[in-house]
Amino acid sequence: MSFREKMLWVAITAMGLGFGFYFVTLLTPIGENATADYYVGLLLSIIGITIGAMLIATLLLFLRDRSEVHFTEDERDRDIHKSGTQMAYYPLLLGVWGAGILYHHGVSTPTMLNALLAVIVSAEMIRLGYQIYLYRKA
Repeated sequence: MSFREKMLWVAITAMGLGFGFYFVTLLTPIGENATADYYVGLLLSIIGITIGAMLIATLLLFLRDRSEVHFTEDERDRDIHKSGTQMAYYPLLLGVWGAGILYHHGVSTPTMLNALLAVIVSAEMIRLGYQIYLYRKA
């Protein structure tokens, strides 16, 4: 498994766990009674933990085997990145349109913002997952 693929696995796992916890919290009794400040703090904490997990994983993978770390992208890496981005574009576009339609049908602003966040996280997970698939396939 290449260094880039390992980093994709770290990213998809950290995002899935962190944002999964965030969105599950919205559905619990805590989420029904929580203030906006609670969710801003929770969101910032999850973003910080996700970034921290990626930095720590990068450092550990780098220290474990420096020879497998290649900072230059070859043609295959560029194609995989491009394909993953293209795969995530249409779900992102449809999700943003869906959130806009929800807002025009009377959904509150915090609910719409959480829907937009879910769309962005889902599109990023699709991108990461498809890139992992392409690395495994190659």
